[in-house]
Amino acid sequence: MVYKDETGKFIHVSGDSVMRNFFLPPFCQVLQQEWSTDLKKEHVNFESVWKFDVRPSYMKYEFNCRTIDNVELVVDVSFYWKIVDVMEMIQHTADAPGDICTHARSMIIQAVSNITLMEFLESFNDIIRRGAGVASHNPAEATRMWKQSEQSLEQKKAFYAEQRVARAGLDRERTPLEERELVDSNFEKAKHDVEAAEKLFSTMELRAHAVPDTFYNERGVELMSVEVLQFNCSNSETDKTLQAPSTPTPPHCNAL
Repeated sequence: MVYKDETGKFIHVSGDSVMRNFFLPPFCQVLQQEWSTDLKKEHVNFESVWKFDVRPSYMKYEFNCRTIDNVELVVDVSFYWKIVDVMEMIQHTADAPGDICTHARSMIIQAVSNITLMEFLESFNDIIRRGAGVASHNPAEATRMWKQSEQSLEQKKAFYAEQRVARAGLDRERTPLEERELVDSNFEKAKHDVEAAEKLFSTMELRAHAVPDTFYNERGVELMSVEVLQFNCSNSETDKTLQAPSTPTPPHCNAL
C-alpha cells in the first residue's frame, strides 16, 4: 500500500519491508485508486483499490477492430499482467488496468488494420500478442532474423529466375505433357515461395527497426501474456456473406 504523509510525500509499505505492521501517522492519508472493472474498460464500473496485489493476475477485455478488407471484429481477450513497481505505477497512472487495455487496443487495432481477414484467422493469437507488445524486443535477434530472411529471399529469387527461363524456353508442342506440367508446377511453386519470402522479409525488417514499447515499463507494470478467448464479426450480414457457398474460402469469423 501507499500513503501520503503531511508534506504530500508518498510512502510505500509492503509485506517484505520493516514497516509491515504500522499505525497510520497523524495527518496522513491512504492512497486509493479507481480501477476499471467493466469488460470494455471504459470506467463505467470500477473498484476502489488501496491494497496493491503485486502477484500476477488475469483480466478480461473486449474491443472492436477492423481488418484491411473492412471486416469489423469483436475480440475478447484475456490479459495476464502484474505490478512491477508500485511507486512508478501510482505516479504515472490512476487506473492501471484501464491504461493497459487502452494502449493494447490502440496497438492491436493498428496491427489488424494492415492484414486481411484470412490472415487474421491464420494466426490471430500471434497478431494480437505482437500488437499488444507482449513479445520482448531483442534487437540482436531481430537483426539476425532480418538478415536470414534477406538471404532466403535472394535464394528463392534466383531459383524463380531459373524456373522462369526454363518455362519460357520450353517447346510446348514437342515436350511431353508430364514434363510440361512439371515445369509449370515448379514455376508456380517458385513464384509462390518468392511472394511468401518477400512478405516474411518485410515483417522481419519492420521488427529489426522497431522501437521497443516502453509504455508498460514507464507505468510500473508488465503485460506478461495475451490470449484470445473468442472473436466474431460484429455485422451478422457479413457473417452470412462470408458463409455463402460461393465464397471460395472458409471464412466464418467465430473461430473459437
